[in-house]
Amino acid sequence: MNNNKMTPKTKKYQMAIIAPLLLLTLALMNTKCGKDNPPPEEPTLPPATQTGENTFGCKINGKVYVPKGTVYEPSIDQPAYYESYGYFIVTTRNVSDFSDDRIDDILLRLKVSEGVSGNGLYMMTDTGFSFFEIQIDTVVNGFETGHSYNYYLDTTKSNLVEITNLDVINKVISGTFEMTVINNEQNDTITITEGRFDLKDPITE
Repeated sequence: MNNNKMTPKTKKYQMAIIAPLLLLTLALMNTKCGKDNPPPEEPTLPPATQTGENTFGCKINGKVYVPKGTVYEPSIDQPAYYESYGYFIVTTRNVSDFSDDRIDDILLRLKVSEGVSGNGLYMMTDTGFSFFEIQIDTVVNGFETGHSYNYYLDTTKSNLVEITNLDVINKVISGTFEMTVINNEQNDTITITEGRFDLKDPITE
């Protein structure tokens, strides 16, 4: 006679033990996977420093924007200050945080055409200049094609850059900004707030 044969009662008892252990094992595995692949952190605005940290950030319609580039597309592209006539410009790019099925990347530019001579408040007034650009890539019949939507200053709003540190000797230019831009083609308005920049080694002349 085989005394090791399981009775239905024994099987039921073992299943009562194994089932919770199996659920616990699966839960631990899911927890481990969650730790290995945490959700991406939301970007935060850099502090408004004045020491040449080479940072830039703002909020676009309330969403944090910080530049993110690639090897071929720099995040902060050739900031420049021309002292002889007070011209300041910088182009920034984000290639990931705003991407979806349509948007490839966005560009945000600051430009004061003249008059920047030191710390102070300056207006951005160039209505023919694209301060904000949405670049869209699509594939049609196997070929990649792109389109850009350019946004221009809303002249009914205050579009300001405040220079808080202009150091031509150490090549540092820092400040804050805010502006409102519009695209008439899309009937779209974008509000840019809490802007700050702390740029190191701009092109200077």
